[in-house]
Amino acid sequence: MSTARTLAGELGADVPPGVAALPDEAQDRLATLIHQARVRQADALEGAVQEGLGFVPRVLRGTITRIVLR
Repeated sequence: MSTARTLAGELGADVPPGVAALPDEAQDRLATLIHQARVRQADALEGAVQEGLGFVPRVLRGTITRIVLR
C-alpha cells in the first residue's frame, strides 16, 4: 500500500496538500503516530468504561455493558 493511501486510511479522509508535500518517510511516521494514538485512546476509553462499571451494581453490569458498548 502506498504511503498516501496508508496515511489517508489513518486520517479517514484525503491527505491535505501540505501533508502530501512531506517526504514519504515523514508521512509514514505520521501514519504510525496517528495509529498509535488511536490505540492508546481506545485503551484509555476501555479502561474508563471498566472503571465506571465498578460503580454499577453487579446485577446490572451485564445490561449496562451491552448498552454502553453498543
